[in-house]
Amino acid sequence: MALTAQVKDELARVPLEKVSARKAEIAATLRFAGDCTSCPAGS
Repeated sequence: MALTAQVKDELARVPLEKVSARKAEIAATLRFAGDCTSCPAGS
């Protein structure tokens, strides 16, 4: 497993106790997904 995959796996397992932390995580995920879909292929 690549280091990046290990880090992602570890971060995905961290429990979020505050509602504000969950909202921030969702917002960041949506923002990142939007940025990626607007990028040219290979970027």
